[in-house]
Amino acid sequence: MDTPDFEQSFVLSEAEVNPIVRLNFGGKEKLVNGFGLWTILVSLLTGPIWSAAMYIVAIFHQLDESFDQDKSIYDKTGKIWSKAWLAMTMSTPSVAGEVERLKDGQGACLYVANHASWLDIPVLCTVLDPVFKFIAKGELGNVPCIGQQLRGVGFMCTKL
Repeated sequence: MDTPDFEQSFVLSEAEVNPIVRLNFGGKEKLVNGFGLWTILVSLLTGPIWSAAMYIVAIFHQLDESFDQDKSIYDKTGKIWSKAWLAMTMSTPSVAGEVERLKDGQGACLYVANHASWLDIPVLCTVLDPVFKFIAKGELGNVPCIGQQLRGVGFMCTKL
């Protein structure tokens, strides 16, 4: 098995990015190309559908607390969104390596993402089965859809 070359840089030059839009966040310039604009559009189109699906599952959970106790149906909404988002952005991942060890179900497992981009969230949602949970910093709880998924069903299940 070949060892990956970790010395290789995956940072693109401005010419390789071919920016259409330049954004400035806190003194740091962000370059957005056509693909970036497409991913934003796909997110804006699919996000409300994903949010609505999570809300519907939360309503069922509120009506019957025994419904979806491990939140597998709720988490499935994130998996469906992730697969659709990746397909629409032509970013479908492939799984390689010793994946049988992952499917044996021999107890808990911890996956750590390097967060080189936001892509690791939908990729992990797509390739990890069955139910899994993210550990994330608190600020992500305010991000539309992602925050709703991270907080889980409970945030909507207040008694009237």
